[in-house]
Amino acid sequence: MLVPAHNEEAVIVRSVRAMLALDYPDFEVIVIDDGSTDNTRDALRRLAGHPRLRILRKVVNEGKAMALNDALPLARGEVVLILDADAEPAPDLLRWMVPHFAAARVAAVTGNPRVRNT
Repeated sequence: MLVPAHNEEAVIVRSVRAMLALDYPDFEVIVIDDGSTDNTRDALRRLAGHPRLRILRKVVNEGKAMALNDALPLARGEVVLILDADAEPAPDLLRWMVPHFAAARVAAVTGNPRVRNT
């Protein structure tokens, strides 16, 4: 799971905790702090040490696409899920999405995000 984050201090801890609580046997969460100028880095330190969490810190903000491109080679899984830094996925998200990839013709799957903080 790749999570690009820029100045997400207010939401990042809650979001990453929800991601780490997913009900799935094997996954990782890679948060890319994309040159944040707020306290996103300090907020992420509260979660450091979790065995499924890796934090990549970029000193210079280059945008979401570059953050994802920089982190993609670090991903260890066969399926890559990209979530926004303010996302709080349902615990069964991966159990619904991953089985679709068993079909050889499936290359991508999308979820049904629901905005909570309009």
